[in-house]
Amino acid sequence: MYRFSASSTTTPREHWIHREPRENPNLRSYKTQSKVWEERGSQRRSYQARERASKPEERPPRPPRDPKAYRNPTYQGRSYYREVIRKSDQNKDAGSTTSKRAVGEVREIMIQYTKSSDPTESAARKERMRQAEEQGEVEETALKIVRANLDAEAEKRRLE
Repeated sequence: MYRFSASSTTTPREHWIHREPRENPNLRSYKTQSKVWEERGSQRRSYQARERASKPEERPPRPPRDPKAYRNPTYQGRSYYREVIRKSDQNKDAGSTTSKRAVGEVREIMIQYTKSSDPTESAARKERMRQAEEQGEVEETALKIVRANLDAEAEKRRLE
């Protein structure tokens, strides 16, 4: 098999490359794959599977899915996240007046936004303002302003 002689001019790898597979009985020759398996595909199915495939109309229809049936009945809407401590009533009153004032400021800015020399643009801006009020975006923006101001005041106090 291997030649350990220093006089050999071929490397062991070259020796194996040029060798025929028939020379070594341990090596198998390449065997072509028959394509009979493609034809046997339908025969390999079980008897029950063939019966079901041939008679689909006899199967009873599945009942419609009820998404409520999969929900956990013990779930009560509680979040798994950390709960925020609720503010006292005194803070709510101060917050509500502050938020009302912020909503007023946002509305004033929006009114200025709707004023335009072009009547078509003015009408379009008024429509956008109406939609924003319907969708609660004015109040949401006002709350963001209030939060930003409160955060800025808290940061200022912390630095002092």
